[in-house]
Amino acid sequence: MKLLRNDLVKIIEGLMKENITTTEVEKSPVKESPNDAFAILFSEVEDALYDRREGITAELLDKGYRIIIGDDSRASAVELEKHTKSQIGEADLIVNLIGKVPGRKIKDDPNSRHIHKQIEFGLKSKKPSLIWLSSEVQIDKIENDLHRDFVKRCEDHTISEKDFDFVQGNEGNLTKLIHDHIEQIKQIRQNDSLKNSQEDLGEDLRVLLETHVDDYQHGFKLKKVLDKGNIDLIFNPEDGDPEETINSLYRNIGRAKKFIFLYGSGENKDWVNVRIKKTLQKLTEFDRYDQSIYVYMAPPHKQPEEFKLGMHPLIKVLDYSDKSELDEGIVSNLLENIKGNKS
Repeated sequence: MKLLRNDLVKIIEGLMKENITTTEVEKSPVKESPNDAFAILFSEVEDALYDRREGITAELLDKGYRIIIGDDSRASAVELEKHTKSQIGEADLIVNLIGKVPGRKIKDDPNSRHIHKQIEFGLKSKKPSLIWLSSEVQIDKIENDLHRDFVKRCEDHTISEKDFDFVQGNEGNLTKLIHDHIEQIKQIRQNDSLKNSQEDLGEDLRVLLETHVDDYQHGFKLKKVLDKGNIDLIFNPEDGDPEETINSLYRNIGRAKKFIFLYGSGENKDWVNVRIKKTLQKLTEFDRYDQSIYVYMAPPHKQPEEFKLGMHPLIKVLDYSDKSELDEGIVSNLLENIKGNKS
């Protein structure tokens, strides 16, 4: 038995060395991108997603992006934190791919997992984070209790106060999803730069007005009023395609200083909520806390307190739902609010 034990130890040690060498070789990308290229940090993944991540990173490298791989499964808890935070500092976007299992344990903290910790470090940073879960995973049926709870908290955004994108989708659309996310970030940065330069030149206040197609008539009247108030207005009514209108919202967020969401029909309350949450998410991601969001309550009658998002410090509810027409009092009050002359 002793001879057998000794032989088994030698075999296992040899396999471990071979596995470490192989893993390190696989982590080195064949193609490198310039150091100033847009950098994407991919955190560790479970074994079932390893090949998919390799394929995605290869496609993104071909597009000219810089790829940072966050794997370091042999690191201690202290080493993992130091290494991950250093990589986050280099990244422009953090991408986390999660599946139905939690991945490897941290060697000196067996109650924690590398995947979970890397995601948590990213959510504590100011860098934009995208958490993707395979559409094949049914969250309530995840067997590991720790991982099931972790994924649920990601899905309902209770895992962090930071706004981040959580998407459950197909692997085939993953590269496009990441690429679109990057383009949105680039567009917002570009628009921010343009907006700052325009503000330096003293141009008119730029305001985005969003309205559901059901409230278009009232929205158009409001547009005509604002056009006469020395406001550079972006009018963005819904066009019937939910995905395109959200993308349009993202493009316009970087161009506007203030935002008005028209809430008319009671059936569109959820639509307004989604648009505002998306706006808050992007503003928070890019540290833009000086913007203001207004909820313009149009007829029919509503109670201001029914709009719970109105408690957010960036949001102000303007209740004109008892006013059938845009009279001078409404116009004056609205312009004073938007231009910052009224608290």
